[in-house]
Amino acid sequence: MREGGSHGSARPGVLVPAYDESWDDILLRRLRAAARTGRTPARGPVPTLMRYDARHGTRFVATLRAWLESQGDLTAAAERLEVHPNTVRNRLRKMGEITPLDLGDARKRLALTIMLAAVEEEPGH
Repeated sequence: MREGGSHGSARPGVLVPAYDESWDDILLRRLRAAARTGRTPARGPVPTLMRYDARHGTRFVATLRAWLESQGDLTAAAERLEVHPNTVRNRLRKMGEITPLDLGDARKRLALTIMLAAVEEEPGH
């Protein structure tokens, strides 16, 4: 961390995180800010699953997030969600019936991960 004062808005004596140390947090905050202003796609797998969850009380978005964060490991995703691995498998299958996911495509997984990060609630909200 470096001491503030060189970027105008920082107060002297206050430690400000260096961009190199917190680029990921800064990027995610910017993505979330864009999402709050409606500058994210209204169509696509993540918005479709969010609407489905809201209407049906399912946990498809949380399941997709857990699966992606676990790098496709059903057991690890199930542990995060506190469900059986077969539950994760069944949810993924059902999600694929609702919206095209193509989880075998690395670029699509990356796009899903980015979209999930953009719409994720800030801690404490």
